[in-house]
Amino acid sequence: MNEIRLSVLSDNVAGNGFLGEWGFSLFIERGNTRILFDTGAGMVITRNAHALGIDITAIDTILLSHGHADHTGGLREVITGKHPVEVIGHPDVWGEKYVRLDDGSMVYAGIPFQREELETLGMVFQGVRKPHELGEGILTSGEIPQITDYENIEEDLFTKDGRGFSADSMNDDVSLFIETKEGLVIITGCAHRGVINILHQARKVTGVQAVKAIIGGIHLFRGHHKRVRKTIDAFKKWGIETIVPCHCSGFSIQAALSIEMPEVFRFSSTGTIMLF
Repeated sequence: MNEIRLSVLSDNVAGNGFLGEWGFSLFIERGNTRILFDTGAGMVITRNAHALGIDITAIDTILLSHGHADHTGGLREVITGKHPVEVIGHPDVWGEKYVRLDDGSMVYAGIPFQREELETLGMVFQGVRKPHELGEGILTSGEIPQITDYENIEEDLFTKDGRGFSADSMNDDVSLFIETKEGLVIITGCAHRGVINILHQARKVTGVQAVKAIIGGIHLFRGHHKRVRKTIDAFKKWGIETIVPCHCSGFSIQAALSIEMPEVFRFSSTGTIMLF
C-alpha cells in the first residue's frame, strides 16, 4: 500500500508560522487520493494550507466527521465553484444543532451555511449511514454503536425541530479507518460517541485487529476524570503504537498520556505532518 501523508490544517494549537482556532481539519494524501477530513471553523484552513504548499481546492473528497461548526466552517472556502466537490457525511450533519451554555441558553452550533448555497457553489453531497470506501484501504466508519458503559454523549448537545429541543444522539459522528501494513490508522473528528467505541467499530468493519495510530479529537476537554482513566486503561490494553489527541481532547488526557504512555503519546498542532 502507498504511504499516507497527513497534514494538520486546523487545530486549537498553532505551530510556528501557522494559525490556530477551535476546530479540526486534516488533509490526507495516499497515492493519487486526496481527502479533506473536516474543514475547521473556517478562520485558518486556507492560510495554513498555503503555508504547507497544499492546494485544497484540488481535493477529491471532503469527509465531514459531524455537523458542528468547528468542523464545517471552512466549507465555503474550499468549495469555490471552480469544479464540483464531493462531500460525504451522515445525513444528520444537516440537523439544527445547538449547545446549551451554563446559563441555560441555547447557541446554534451547526453548519453555518445553507445546503442550497453550498450546492450552488459546487458541493455534491452524499449522505452515508454505513461504512463507505473512499480510496485504497480507506473506509468511513458508518454509525458508531455505543458499546462501552462509560462513553456517554455530553448532555449539553441538542438538536432542534418543529417540536423544540431534544438531546442530540450524534448519529452523524463518523471516523475514518485507513489500512496500513502495520495496522489501522484511525482518524476521529470529536469522537462524540466514544473513541473506544470507535476502536471496536474499526475492528468490526475492517477485520484488522492491530491499531497503528489514533489521530484526532477525543472530546474529553472538560476533564471527565473517570472516563479519562477508563479510556487510557483501554488504550493500554489495545497496544496502540501512536496516539495523537487533537482539538477537543483536553489537557487531562494529553497530560496523562504523556506521563503514562510517553512512547505512544504524540503532540501535534497546525502545520504538523505525519507519515505512515
